Amino acid sequence: MGATPSPAGPDTIRQFYRFIESGRFDEAIGMLAEDVVIREPADLPYGGEYHGIDGFRELMGRIGAVAELGSDRVEVLDASNPIVVRLVSRITSRRTGEAVVVDVVELYRVRDGRIAEMDIYYKTPSAVAALWAQA
Repeated sequence: MGATPSPAGPDTIRQFYRFIESGRFDEAIGMLAEDVVIREPADLPYGGEYHGIDGFRELMGRIGAVAELGSDRVEVLDASNPIVVRLVSRITSRRTGEAVVVDVVELYRVRDGRIAEMDIYYKTPSAVAALWAQA
């Protein structure tokens, strides 16, 4: 997707994370382009490509049914487009309470002040898949 560079792109991503972390999901969704594309690693139980606002909701529903997400550290790197986010993600099983901590890199494209694309890479997707297998 050829998103036009946005000088406010890193600030858009930071605000998106603030909304997510504070449980303000409707406001976070308002930061997404109508045609947003989200790509999760195919090896994960919720892996695949999700399209649009409904796709984002589907993805969050699939994850939220099994686990609670949190971030121990989020670093938004000031790049043009894509914007790079490095984070340490804590994924906790709702059934067992067990948590895995994984390093994640996410690539975001911002278009006209809205998030148009998310491409997500886990360093250890097998740890996340193992947590899901216990659900």
